[in-house]
Amino acid sequence: MAVYPLLNLRKSKKKSPEKYENIIRLSEYIDNFFDKDEEGNFTGIKLEFTKNYLPKYRLFYSYYGPDDGFSDVTFGQYIDGLDEYIYYSKTGDIKSLRMLFSIFYLKKNEVYNYRISKKRAEGIFRYVDIRHLYGFFLFFSSMQSFVLQGEIMVMGNPIDLSIIFTKDEKDTFESTIPGTGFRNIITDMAESQVFGPYKGVEKTNLWVVLIRLYELKKKELDDKEKNKTNDSTRA
Repeated sequence: MAVYPLLNLRKSKKKSPEKYENIIRLSEYIDNFFDKDEEGNFTGIKLEFTKNYLPKYRLFYSYYGPDDGFSDVTFGQYIDGLDEYIYYSKTGDIKSLRMLFSIFYLKKNEVYNYRISKKRAEGIFRYVDIRHLYGFFLFFSSMQSFVLQGEIMVMGNPIDLSIIFTKDEKDTFESTIPGTGFRNIITDMAESQVFGPYKGVEKTNLWVVLIRLYELKKKELDDKEKNKTNDSTRA
């Protein structure tokens, strides 16, 4: 049972029916958050939730986290958070973990601003409990997994987000020059003027941008299939 190591409990030889029953109930709940192998050993944490379990945090003032499923998150906010998420994952730098939290926990009706979040991360948010910081890191991890391979409903149709990030198997070219990743999407979108200039893309809702990316990827894949059909017909 995961509850013993998680709560730092030791198994007692003394049997207390009430205590044991409570531990069983708690274990059934906690075990749902962990992956297991065939032998029942714990292999990792399940990151399959889109609910924010800390919607409000109070530290002298009240700060409000993102809605469930990042429904109110802007694309620029998400990209800034992704930078901090990746950096913390690689380095374990607590400052990045704090900045990740600060990017998403804002005062009521506050519009996200990177500079304000950075100032807050270096100031008052230095006193945020590590448990809340890491808890949000896990929530962001889960949402990142959903963005990369989740499925959403649009006009009653299931949309598989994973196709946005699929690569043509025939395209074997790998650049030796590091790219800008998701930030490149903002530049491409700005050039197309779909959501206006660079700042306009940043302020657009995350899911609106992702749906647009899905549409562009679908068109690209459909065009390739059409070309294959036309080539085979000519042959």
